[in-house]
Amino acid sequence: MDVHDHPDLPGDAPTGYEGKKEYEIAFAVDLAACGDETGYREAAEEEWAVSRNDLYLSIEVATYVWQDEVRAALEKAQEVLEA
Repeated sequence: MDVHDHPDLPGDAPTGYEGKKEYEIAFAVDLAACGDETGYREAAEEEWAVSRNDLYLSIEVATYVWQDEVRAALEKAQEVLEA
C-alpha cells in the first residue's frame, strides 16, 4: 500500500536490496558534499540555531512564571505536610 505521493525512481535505479542500499548511501554522500560545497549545511545550522533561540525567547517569561507557580505550590504542599 502506498500512502504518499512521490516521484518515480529513476529508470536506472537498482532493484535489489544491496543495490538500493548502495544507491542510497552514494546519494546521501553526494547530498552532504553538495551541502558543504554550496554552504547550505552551515546556513541551515545557523538558521536552526536562530529559530531555536527565537522560540526559547518567546516562552522565557511564561516559563519563569510557571516555575514560580510550581515553587509556590510545592512550598504550600510542604507546609501542609508539616502541619
